[in-house]
Amino acid sequence: MKSYSFIIPTYQAKNLIVNTLEALNHLECTNDMMYEVIVVDDGSNDGTGEAIHEMHLNYLLKYIYVPRTDESSRAKARNFGIREAEGDYLVFIDGDIIVPSNYLLRLNNF
Repeated sequence: MKSYSFIIPTYQAKNLIVNTLEALNHLECTNDMMYEVIVVDDGSNDGTGEAIHEMHLNYLLKYIYVPRTDESSRAKARNFGIREAEGDYLVFIDGDIIVPSNYLLRLNNF
């Protein structure tokens, strides 16, 4: 079985990340594929965490809140996600990306 970990950094983008996560809710998979989604919140105070926790998702979601510091960055947030990833393959997308439903199938071909 192939497993994928989507790692998504976000900061102050509640409305955008909800759309991204909803799009991932509709990914097409084969029986030998599975995926998890790891959202690393880089210190948002706009209700991002609450909005994510209210969603009804059909995949494993790991939400990690990292307090904001002067050293905060997208790269640092991604590194937090990498440490939590359990998939065989890491997929990095940003919190404002809407992937098509066949995204994982196409990625799996490569």
